Amino acid sequence: MSTGYRLTAEQSMLREALRELCATESTAAHVLEVWQEERPFDQGLWQALAANGWLGLCSDEAYGGAGLGIVELSLLAEELGRTAAAAPILPSLIAGLVLRESGATSELSASLVDGSTRFALGLSRDGLDFRTPLLERAGGRLNGQAAFVAWAETAHQCLLPMDGETLVCVPQHLFSARPRKTMDLGLPLADVLLREADDRELMFLSFSRTRLFDLSTVAAAAEMLGSMQRCLELSLDYARVRKQFGRVIGTFQAVRHMCADMATEIENTRSVVRAAGSALSEESTSAYAHCAKLQANRAARIVWTNALQVHAGIGFTWEHELHLHIKRLMSLQGLFGTQAGLSDEVFHFARSA
Repeated sequence: MSTGYRLTAEQSMLREALRELCATESTAAHVLEVWQEERPFDQGLWQALAANGWLGLCSDEAYGGAGLGIVELSLLAEELGRTAAAAPILPSLIAGLVLRESGATSELSASLVDGSTRFALGLSRDGLDFRTPLLERAGGRLNGQAAFVAWAETAHQCLLPMDGETLVCVPQHLFSARPRKTMDLGLPLADVLLREADDRELMFLSFSRTRLFDLSTVAAAAEMLGSMQRCLELSLDYARVRKQFGRVIGTFQAVRHMCADMATEIENTRSVVRAAGSALSEESTSAYAHCAKLQANRAARIVWTNALQVHAGIGFTWEHELHLHIKRLMSLQGLFGTQAGLSDEVFHFARSA
């Protein structure tokens, strides 16, 4: 399905339906409660998404999924970003798309749709090198590791690239997850370790490692887009009511310019994310994925800086929603490639085009 970069009526309805669900199941108060109680993730949101069929958005229809693609997945990611959702949703949705595209016939697809199986995705051995295989196979055993894997501690399955065209589904009892300290308590990261895993207990999928990276990158950029949009909404609301020197601060030219800069960066990011999703719907890989994440990374710094300037000291406080989005943007900015690495990929694409 390709309609350029404009959403269809069905896609717009999909987005609005998810926004309504998140408005009740993933409010800022919900997210802060998850953080404060140090829960593994927001069980209420997870169960609501499963009950309403959202977890099967990209899974095979034969297993109860909707069979949709990366464009719809990126719309869901954007809405989850608007609420700084604290649940392992996107890795599982991407895994559903991978299982479907690889032609894997497995009960995993059905358990993913009903929410009883959660996935994590490992893409890099050290968080920087996305080309070197993560796993080594010898004597029917697999060894290796992946760094900065989101939601690895709560995952029942971890999807790891073995080489350029093979992915491996590793069940929970065959890998260990070593948690890392993060500023975003709603996006826990861990290092995944495999030691002498028997390959008879693993599922091997024929799927491009590059495409997995592209899908993950676009989903991350879309989540950042949603989070940036919420930063702007909060800033505009605050600028309309906060008074300084006897006037609401929204009347000050400096504040207006900061909000205008945020809006410009967000719209630029939206255009590239839409283009990347559209391209990946028709191609196995696309340099637009790198462009989307590169633009999202660049825009995020401008948006959260300006949002903090508009809110001043209150933006740092635990009780205010803004800090949730700033921490989510900072965390996502560091995942799926550095600015230098993404810039290099885009440069080489531009030269060869």
